[in-house]
Amino acid sequence: MPRKILRISITTAATAAAVGLALKFAPAGQGPGKAFDDCALNMTSECLFALGLETASADGSSSRHLLEIGLLGQTGRIDEALAFGLRIQAAEGLAPGAAAEIDARLASHRITAAIRDGANPQDAFARTPGADAGALWISALDLLGRRPYGPAAAPRLPDERIRAIVAEMADMIAAMAGTGSPSARRLADAAELQAALGNREAATRILGLLPKGDRGVVLSEDLVRLIGAETALDLCGGIADCRKRMLPRAAAAAADAESARAYLDEVFAIHTARRPWPDFTEMARVVELAARLGHREHALVLAQDVARIATTSRGVFPSFPHIAAARSLLAAGAESGEVRQALDLAEGEFPESGSKVVGFGIVSGPIQWDNFGLEAQARREIANLRARLGDLDAAIRMMEGIRDPAFAWREVLTPDIPIESLDRLLQAASPALTVEENAYVRACLAQDMVLFDVSGPHLNWATTTMDEILRAEPFDGERAVAIYGCIVRVAANRQDRTAERAALTRMGQVALASGDVASLHRAGLAWYRFETSGL
Repeated sequence: MPRKILRISITTAATAAAVGLALKFAPAGQGPGKAFDDCALNMTSECLFALGLETASADGSSSRHLLEIGLLGQTGRIDEALAFGLRIQAAEGLAPGAAAEIDARLASHRITAAIRDGANPQDAFARTPGADAGALWISALDLLGRRPYGPAAAPRLPDERIRAIVAEMADMIAAMAGTGSPSARRLADAAELQAALGNREAATRILGLLPKGDRGVVLSEDLVRLIGAETALDLCGGIADCRKRMLPRAAAAAADAESARAYLDEVFAIHTARRPWPDFTEMARVVELAARLGHREHALVLAQDVARIATTSRGVFPSFPHIAAARSLLAAGAESGEVRQALDLAEGEFPESGSKVVGFGIVSGPIQWDNFGLEAQARREIANLRARLGDLDAAIRMMEGIRDPAFAWREVLTPDIPIESLDRLLQAASPALTVEENAYVRACLAQDMVLFDVSGPHLNWATTTMDEILRAEPFDGERAVAIYGCIVRVAANRQDRTAERAALTRMGQVALASGDVASLHRAGLAWYRFETSGL
């Protein structure tokens, strides 16, 4: 029998008193410190979340803690999330609109929980306050294993019950579509769900309901592949911006190489013809897409076009057109000399003075090269490309004296840098970094490696880095939670439960010592994933 879904109006403080929130950790008279000590000794997601709630409740601002409310819903603590929101609102004097905001934040979680407990989608939706087509769509993605609240994950193959439920939810979303742009977006969402199930006929039927005068919705690559590239492009109905955004997906889903190259050429030409200057960033993305799809020779032709145009046309700001050209050439497999030439041109366009005005913003007014962070961004991008080429001296020179070195080196060091170059680059970064910042850069890179790289040497480097950080003295600064969060993901990827628990423990200890609400809930979510990973 499905669990009764509690429909609660959050419009009065009296309701808050009725719901209540049990956050009793210590016997009377022992104070809040005992609860923190107990959690440190016997750490769980439950105590971390509860202490985070207790701390957040004290500052009385629901707008600051909507993320925490959503995290509680994500971990199944829906009643706690609701009660927390009620307590905050009671402290605020029930600010207008805040109740609806909390209901909306919890709606998808409530629908998912109800369906998992046996309710059918219609009943779950009807009994959920704040539910709309968007909440239904997010719930369907959650049921499919698409992780709508966190990092993208490969979808799992759902069982037949889930398939039937998600198909019904897709039809419900399509039926709710009204008129205008929201109608088109909702219909596309419904079709996306049918595409995830492989239901081509149902997806096509829903897309056929799109209003004739409102077809400017960009579909996912999966859906484009399911219905066919030309059919997807036809749905744009002559809307130029829609076609521009749809063409890369059409290229990825094209039935043959000739069609794919034609789509790539079309979207490349659109970005080239943009006025008052070409869109070099988007041109580079087209080249990278062409290379990723296996059209290497064609990618090289396009990359060389980017380099040529960069020498004859200015961009929004100096240097960046040549940086885009270098990125394009490297992605397309050009000779290293061509890439280096583009990088030399980029450095040659650096203004002599950081205070030089290089643009003008409608809101910001005059844009200076250094004060707006343009120089630092250009240096980071060039350093990364130099490092990927193996030009380590040039990469290190570009990073000398850069502002916010921890952030800068985090941006520069990426998994596509040759593994043999990393030690020297990290050694060069060390004088500008504290010990904790150095660990932060290495931990983040290790995380990126296990998420995006499958080569043996890179995985070995990530594992070694994980072990070194866990053997080191515990970090307790402002980056410590991020450091151990990265190591948790490395350990989880390597399926090393011992290392994962060690990293989680340190992550929780830092959060408890800081008393920071966001850190407590971040650690709580990491522990929750660990506790439920074997279920």
